[in-house]
Amino acid sequence: MRKSIRNLSIIIFLVVLVLPFFPVVVVPEWKVQLVDSEGHPAPNVKVDQIWKEYSLEFWRSGENVEHDFLSDADGFITFPERSIRVSVFQLAVSKLRSLALSINPHASFGSHAYLQCREKRICNVSYNDGVEIPQHVLVGD
Repeated sequence: MRKSIRNLSIIIFLVVLVLPFFPVVVVPEWKVQLVDSEGHPAPNVKVDQIWKEYSLEFWRSGENVEHDFLSDADGFITFPERSIRVSVFQLAVSKLRSLALSINPHASFGSHAYLQCREKRICNVSYNDGVEIPQHVLVGD
């Protein structure tokens, strides 16, 4: 009886340790207005949003991409909140990894997102964790 309780306790502990229970917001909802060089709204511009939480998604080599957002008649696009779910194990490993790699000036940490215009349009804006989200983006041809 004691052995089965101990085994069950170990299984429960491992499940709690590795299952992704905790939601983490990578990028909050982001409403942005695309404007041209004269400050006029840029309607019907296709934009991709690319994001990643480098501290918690270090095991993945790629970034998350959402395609084909289209600015409205006033140049606005609203991107939904981006979140991931992480485990206790991931949280612990990310803290240890951040400490170990903090001496590397090229290491990436925290949340990062950027917008990329398509169809020969140029726009480049990014968001980093702890920085105010840009609300206007200059779009060029």
